[in-house]
Amino acid sequence: MTFSFHPVKPVTTGEGGMVMTNDPELYKKLIRFRSHGITRDAGQMTKEDGGWYYEQLDLGYNYRITDIQCALGISQMKKLDRFFKRRKELAERYDEAFADCKNIITPHLLDGVDSGWHLYEKMISLPLYPMLTDGEQDYVIGKLLELVENK
Repeated sequence: MTFSFHPVKPVTTGEGGMVMTNDPELYKKLIRFRSHGITRDAGQMTKEDGGWYYEQLDLGYNYRITDIQCALGISQMKKLDRFFKRRKELAERYDEAFADCKNIITPHLLDGVDSGWHLYEKMISLPLYPMLTDGEQDYVIGKLLELVENK
């Protein structure tokens, strides 16, 4: 399972993501991949030449997240319920605003489906983030309706 922590997502670390697995072999490969393909695990190396010795088994990259990025992600987690609630409210407001407009197809909130609403899109992507005020959203709605009505 993978998670994205891109800035537009409900939880961000500025950039990056996370991988989860319950497969021990895949886990070993992911650990090597994120650390330049390097291992110090004696069970994976072809020889052991002291505590300082390591081997590069695969091509890998530096995919380690920084402490600062982790701190940002942790602070975001504390706000997650509030962020989801506000995004859902904003999505519902867009649905209501465009309900009678035949030229706008909305992604409608689905009964029984709990979306994180990191995007509100079907024909275009409209602003949808927790700090978006009702007034700012009303401005977006008004401009879009004005554009559609003039077509």
